[in-house]
Amino acid sequence: MFVENPNIDHYFASAHSKIMGMKTESGNHYILEGSGNLSFNSRIEQYVLDNDEKLFNFTKNWMNEIKVYLKGKKELILT
Repeated sequence: MFVENPNIDHYFASAHSKIMGMKTESGNHYILEGSGNLSFNSRIEQYVLDNDEKLFNFTKNWMNEIKVYLKGKKELILT
């Protein structure tokens, strides 16, 4: 569903961060950050959901830098 959707950028980097940005048609700019993997588990996790255009743009910019770097590569390996 996500891979084939032209409105979603989906790429991978060898990191442990979990962050998602969502811009809505109604003008909201959501950022979801958390400690948990996107899976079912019995662990206690924490999440932060912000509706903040500046934070959204900051996150979008550094993610775009990684996306540009990854063009034509399989993944980003951070050492």
